[in-house]
This record gives sequence, C-alpha cells and structure tokens, in this order.
Amino acid sequence: EKLKGTGANSIYLMAVRSHGGDGEASHNPFLDHDPGKGLNPAVLDQWETWFSEMDRNGIVIYFFFYDDEARIWKTGDQLGKNERGFLRALVDRFKHHKNLIWVLAEEYEERFSPLRAVRMAAAIRSADEHGHPIAVHKLEGLNFREFAQSPIIDQYAIQFDAPDNR
Repeated sequence: EKLKGTGANSIYLMAVRSHGGDGEASHNPFLDHDPGKGLNPAVLDQWETWFSEMDRNGIVIYFFFYDDEARIWKTGDQLGKNERGFLRALVDRFKHHKNLIWVLAEEYEERFSPLRAVRMAAAIRSADEHGHPIAVHKLEGLNFREFAQSPIIDQYAIQFDAPDNR
C-alpha cells in the first residue's frame, strides 16, 4: 500500500536476515525462528498478500534468500538437503508471481563461494518452471567473471561504492 502511487517499481525482501545477517534472531521465516522447525505458514501467507498486491501494481519483487553474512547451513561448497528443501519450498510458494527476481544473497561473497552460489541457482532454476531471472549480488566491484560460464545466473546486482572500478 505504501508503494502504490509513489512511482516506485521494485522492492527488496530478504527472507533470512538472522544467522549472521544484519537482522535480529527473529528475522527469518521459520517457526519459532528455528530452521529445524520448518517454514512458518503465517509468515509465508503475509508475504503472499504483499506479493499479490505488488503484482497487481507492477512492482518487482527482488526476493533475496539471504541477507549479507547470513548463513544457516555451513556445508562449504555443497548444497545440503535442508537448504535445498528451504530453497525449493520458497520457490514453490512464490513462483506464480510474475514480477519476481530471485536473488541468491546480498553480498554473496561474504558467506558463499561462487560454486555454492551456482549450486543454489541451479536448485532454484530446477524448481521454477516459470523461468524467473536469478540474480547474484556483490558487495563491490563490477567484475562477475566467476559466473561468466554459468548459464543459470541471469542478472548481476552491484553495490558500487568502491573508489575504483575493480
């Protein structure tokens, strides 16, 4: 409601801001804020309401799975069963929205390797038959060479505040 009529055409939503991210321990979509208990249907229902309204008003949802430095599952370059289930559940729940871009993580390189990011993107792509864009966001710089060979990453989001063009 706040965005309607403002000229705004996009907004970030970060699913997990806890677990090392910039948010509090409760800033995640889990029951009792515990990943081991699964996703909280009430939170997902609230997001559904927001996303439906955004779709009706042509507002693009940048759906970030993780805030910067947030990491729940410490599985190195691998994508474990729990994280794969988390990604699939969120994609399955929201993929019907038309104005949606999946973003792996804000400042992905603070917690995830390029290989892990590609594996996350592959899991998202396999769950989304609608083909929504999949983006990766970097802390700084314009160099995305680590993804040049990946046909899965569709968009590069930058935070350009560095004094040079690294």
